This record gives sequence, structure tokens and C-alpha cells, in this order.
Amino acid sequence: ASGGNGPLGVAVGQALRAGDRAQAEAVLQELAADPRLPAEDRVYVHVLQRIVSGRRDRTLADTPGLHYTAAAEVVLLLEGLEGTAG
Repeated sequence: ASGGNGPLGVAVGQALRAGDRAQAEAVLQELAADPRLPAEDRVYVHVLQRIVSGRRDRTLADTPGLHYTAAAEVVLLLEGLEGTAG
């Protein structure tokens, strides 16, 4: 994996805005498959996977188990994706 998920939401957003959904899906799939991924990070990865698959619902930021900083990143990502196709 990338060795930290701080810029993960940014990377996913950039890939989606560039129309490279497959790349975003591949990166998230690899992270989700890592058994060493902490539970809190796993929740974040699953939320990002839902966004990549086309969900643009801000209630994703309220997902149980999502750390508040990750929730803020989700909101920023969704705001950045407004008006782009899923």
C-alpha cells in the first residue's frame, strides 16, 4: 500500500476527476485486501470505494466507525466531485 492514508482521499478525487475510476478502484481494492489495515482505516477505504462506485451522498461522512478527520476528508472529496460524473 501507500504507507499512510492521509492523501488517499485526495488521490481518489484526482483519479475520479481525471476519469480514471479503474485506477482508484485498484488502489482501494489493494488496501482493502491488506489484513494489516487497521479497522478505522478499513472503514475509510470502504467509504471511498462507495464514492468511486458512484455514490455522492454526504451521509457517507456519518458512517459508523469513520474517524472524524476521515469524515472531513469524505465531505471535501464529495464537494470536489460535485458536477462530475460518477
